[in-house]
Amino acid sequence: MDKEVKASEKTTWSNQVEFFLSLLGYVVGLGNLWRFPYVCYRNGGGAFLIPYLGSMLIIGLPMYVGEIGMGQYTRSGKINAWNRIPIMKGIGFGSIIMCCFSMPPYMMVMAWSLLYLGHSFNSDLPWATCGHHWN
Repeated sequence: MDKEVKASEKTTWSNQVEFFLSLLGYVVGLGNLWRFPYVCYRNGGGAFLIPYLGSMLIIGLPMYVGEIGMGQYTRSGKINAWNRIPIMKGIGFGSIIMCCFSMPPYMMVMAWSLLYLGHSFNSDLPWATCGHHWN
């Protein structure tokens, strides 16, 4: 009974629009908008795009929908949701490890954008001339 009370006390989405917008923010990230066209062009354009879309539809989308469904059903995070299936216990840990390895490059790009945004408020822009000590 105590476990059921704790599960019912967890917060839920107030409406379906909130849930949809949070999923959209999770799916559409900086890599999708900024890096994907470059990677697609570098790896052969359409010859890369066809296997990518096929593997995304066959592997990625069912796994994403399954993870979201299990998370909504169990009201738990990635690790606990995947631990309910004994043969797939490592998927939650692997997903978190992949997130930890893929986040630092994106954090650097965001830090650069904030740095350049801060420098752009100066009247003398550092990149406007070449007469600096580091040139």
